[in-house]
Amino acid sequence: MTAELRSLDFHGEVVFLVSHPESGAPYVPIRPLCEQLGVSRQGQTAKLMADPELWRGQAILLPSPGGPQTMTCLPLENLNGWLFSIQATRVKPEFREKLRAYQKECFQVLDAYWRTGAAIRPEIRAAAPQATQALFAEIEG
Repeated sequence: MTAELRSLDFHGEVVFLVSHPESGAPYVPIRPLCEQLGVSRQGQTAKLMADPELWRGQAILLPSPGGPQTMTCLPLENLNGWLFSIQATRVKPEFREKLRAYQKECFQVLDAYWRTGAAIRPEIRAAAPQATQALFAEIEG
């Protein structure tokens, strides 16, 4: 069965999502991301398959202009960690700064999570009702 592709905006880039055929969990095809970043698909796939317990990469049948093809996909929940693992010096120069900014954000989020138990994006905080903003302040305090 060929999975259906959907798209997600991720820091201004289009990321494709596909539902895992058995669990329905969202997965991300690695090939388009590697092309966007200018990194080796073979190298990144080898990294994912070298530690299948950590990365949980799966071969999923996806639609393509030439007909269905199998692609290595990563659970969406692992996307942040995978992007964080890429050396910025090994990506296309035009994507390097965006990747570095994202990686710096990961440092901040992980720090907030471990210190306070929560990490809240500024746009979520700004749009929240006053009572929720007070709760955010209490969590972070």
